Amino acid sequence: MKTLILLLLVVSCGSENMENVGLIKENGMAKFKPCPKKPNCYSSAEEIDTDNYFFPITVKEPRETAHNKALKIIGNMGGTLVEQKEFYIHATFTSAIFRFIDDFEVYTGDQDIVGIKSSSRMGHSDLGTNKKRLRDFTFRYHQTR
Repeated sequence: MKTLILLLLVVSCGSENMENVGLIKENGMAKFKPCPKKPNCYSSAEEIDTDNYFFPITVKEPRETAHNKALKIIGNMGGTLVEQKEFYIHATFTSAIFRFIDDFEVYTGDQDIVGIKSSSRMGHSDLGTNKKRLRDFTFRYHQTR
């Protein structure tokens, strides 16, 4: 019982780590903050030859359309909107049993691409959950009109 209480305390205290969430400016352009070097964060802003890289979505539609489409998809996937700015969306997804929080970000400010990022707030591995979420989002994005 003590172990369970300790585990719940650690989970509840550690679930607010958002230091890797948000946008930064690099060479005058906005991009996601870098992923920690762990297999629980994937981003289209990472270097292509890293384990944390995930392909952005190529689009042929106005940025506003891409932004609104992303909002709709996140809602349909069960995400909770945290922040919305021009061309930027931050949402969270919470696991059912242990209530782990994953951050999901979308950036539609670049011409012809939608940048995406999904990361766990705590732990080392997520057993592929964030990569699967990005694949699901990408699939839904291409299916949504």
